[in-house]
Amino acid sequence: MHKYLLRIAAAIISICFGVYLAKGNLDWIPNWMLLVVALSAGIYWLSFEPNVREACADLWRREPSRLVYSSDYEAPYRARRRIKGALFSSAVVLGICVVTGTMAWVYRAHQLGISSTAHVQFLRPEVQEGVPFTVNKPISVNETVINKGPDVAHGFRFHVGLTIIELPPTAEAEDRVWRDYIVVLRDISDSGNDLGVDDHQWQTAVTPILYNDEVDHLESGRHHLYITGIARYRDSSGRDFESELCQYIQPSGNPVVRHNCQHHNRIAHLSDSGT
Repeated sequence: MHKYLLRIAAAIISICFGVYLAKGNLDWIPNWMLLVVALSAGIYWLSFEPNVREACADLWRREPSRLVYSSDYEAPYRARRRIKGALFSSAVVLGICVVTGTMAWVYRAHQLGISSTAHVQFLRPEVQEGVPFTVNKPISVNETVINKGPDVAHGFRFHVGLTIIELPPTAEAEDRVWRDYIVVLRDISDSGNDLGVDDHQWQTAVTPILYNDEVDHLESGRHHLYITGIARYRDSSGRDFESELCQYIQPSGNPVVRHNCQHHNRIAHLSDSGT
């Protein structure tokens, strides 16, 4: 039982360390290290596997003066059966380790490939006025984006918007808000500029003046106010990226309470410029 606990502990530690590396931590460690970690855990597991230990003991037995084959002592059939069992256990354990380690290797390489480029992200939207919702006043929201680097964001351009919709905050409603927002964004023909590392830009989105019924609907939760934003840019190697923001404001928010949409909050690698 103690040996099984040691094997399980080693497997858990290797998985946790692999996940830690796969998330982009310790980025100076080569990506293939995840495969090494997985294989090391597998070899440690096999070192306590009875089939493997017995097969190794059968292959060679040590005497004070010489090495002899186990076939000198036991029936060849039993020895072959133990060897087959050891080979099967080794194939299963090492196969799992190779598959999972390689998948983690590829995933980490992809993550670091993105994180080593320009990394433009939206900061928390700041409501300037209009919340709590007030009659005869617009709602204005400032939104800031910042490039967390370590590369310059070329051709950078971004846009923010506010949408009031008569639907509950569901994934379907959020997708509808986003589709309508993207249609507006496509009309913008700005070639963009460069956004340096740790540089930021901000924009203000403003709704029309709210009337009595609009305020009542927003306060009651029948209508919802959505904050949307999108930033597009490319890194020095010409790869295109897109950062998205989607939030809605909770009714009667004082102080303002924001909720992230179920989708459309991400940084995505769109395509290579050469494709």
